[in-house]
Amino acid sequence: MNLVFEGINGSGKTTIIEGVRNELDSRQIPYHYISDLVYQTPLTPVLKKMLEGDVFLELNEQFETSLYESLILAANHHYIQEKMRNVSSVKLFDRDYISVLAYQKEFIQKGYENWESFYQAFREIMLFELKSIDLLVYVSVPFLENVKRTEKR
Repeated sequence: MNLVFEGINGSGKTTIIEGVRNELDSRQIPYHYISDLVYQTPLTPVLKKMLEGDVFLELNEQFETSLYESLILAANHHYIQEKMRNVSSVKLFDRDYISVLAYQKEFIQKGYENWESFYQAFREIMLFELKSIDLLVYVSVPFLENVKRTEKR
């Protein structure tokens, strides 16, 4: 069973997932928690470097990095997806392909005049052989609450 939790930073996704994890633990139901910030892949060191100094995955380089970032995120997504494909336990995804597509579209669009051609290919890569999603939960809070939560981090 694949449960995907989506929402912007500070919306409460991780807090809700913690509650679900506690409930699964109390019922002794096996699960995997998958977050791009926690789940270990061969690309984890690269992703951590990408995150340094910017919550939106932008490198602090003097040149455009959105294509590089997009491809690293796509590779990481597929690594996790393939590793988890035949795992029968409950899988809790703290963000998934929807966030990657949304955020990277903005960065690619800002950086390239002919962004559509790359984005279309990137989207097809992200959606290739996509796992089934049994439940998608979008977590949202009022904007000012979101800002307050994000500032506390």
